[in-house]
Order: sequence, then structure tokens, then C-alpha cells
Amino acid sequence: MTPEGDFEEPVRGTVSGWDAVLAEAEAVLAGRPAVHSGRWGLATLEASLAVHESDRAGRSVELVHQVGLGRRSQM
Repeated sequence: MTPEGDFEEPVRGTVSGWDAVLAEAEAVLAGRPAVHSGRWGLATLEASLAVHESDRAGRSVELVHQVGLGRRSQM
């Protein structure tokens, strides 16, 4: 719980973000292909930065680097 009274409730049956990162790293180290590409990472960074820019500027920010995974994650 935060000082403002907010709290996080874990969702049962889902993989946490950190667990997903570790699972992907483990797969790559075992010689299996990565689920996420560098282009996907760039798209994620773009979305994260757009959230901050939108808040700062008070306007929508166009996203131009968004891509799909190319295949569904097995996690």
C-alpha cells in the first residue's frame, strides 16, 4: 500500500513482467529464438516515452514504430 492508499493486487494465473523477461532470457540462453525483436523493443520504448510526452505536453502523441510480435508468446 502506498501513502496515498493505493495498492497492487496480483492477478493469479498471469506471468509478471520480470518473470517474462527471465523466461525469455532463459530461452535464448538455451538456444531457442527470442520472442521479442529489437524492433519490438524500440516500439516499447516509443510507447513508454509517448506516455511521458503526452502528460508533459497535454496532448496525444503519434506512435510510428509499433510492430507485432510476429508469433504468439508461449508464456
